[in-house]
Amino acid sequence: MEEWYKLEEFDEADFPKAEVRPVFVDDKKVEKWVAIVNPVDGHVYNIATRFYTLVDHKYVFDAVAEAIKSYGYEPLVNLSYTKRGARMYAKFIFAELDVTDNDTVKLGVMVRNSYDGSMSVNIGGYGFRVVCANGLVFPLKLFGQYTAHIGSIKERIEKMVDTVVENMATLQDILTAAVEKKISRLEAIKFIEDLPIAKRRKTMLVNMLPKEEEISIWDAYNTLTYHFTHEVGKLSEDKAYQLNSIAAKILVAGR
Repeated sequence: MEEWYKLEEFDEADFPKAEVRPVFVDDKKVEKWVAIVNPVDGHVYNIATRFYTLVDHKYVFDAVAEAIKSYGYEPLVNLSYTKRGARMYAKFIFAELDVTDNDTVKLGVMVRNSYDGSMSVNIGGYGFRVVCANGLVFPLKLFGQYTAHIGSIKERIEKMVDTVVENMATLQDILTAAVEKKISRLEAIKFIEDLPIAKRRKTMLVNMLPKEEEISIWDAYNTLTYHFTHEVGKLSEDKAYQLNSIAAKILVAGR
């Protein structure tokens, strides 16, 4: 179960550090490359070109928090890491939508950043379904922005947050439409069969689908997010994020 905290509950110790250090080969400094290193334990996150700009996790976190607060929101946050702190997942929720009488979704943004070169600064729409604690990651092409680790990025982060927040009304429309629109169970099965996951997981997901011949897109979508959040997510948040992003594509059918 994800735990949510107020912004003021976080401090410096919650954010793994990194610094740029020179690379040496045979005692000679290699000008083309730099090492991204954890100064506390010496762990090397990445070897990058000298043009790489290190973007501190806390810097990204603070920039996003400031941009969200500029809208008058006081978000709750869930913060987690993978790869020994190299990859940050910061989830901010600050809005709420009742998709049905008994089904509420908290809405906000997910922010990702890395020290290991695996991803740029990445900000996308995020949701949290209260009734079952499913994490909802929305397609980047609809509700996402990203920027490379090159040059000054604070202004770009602010613009990315602006874009995602301003698209929140569209996101709410899509979720509402997903509740109302139905697809055949066979269409839902076809969507599952095309997912890049193991055959046994596909079988599990098909068996989890409602048994009616027609099901709402919302029900089909939440079958996927439940499994990817609570089962896959126990093993790998990186993999759960990837699969939840793919699963969200079924929402487009409700537009």
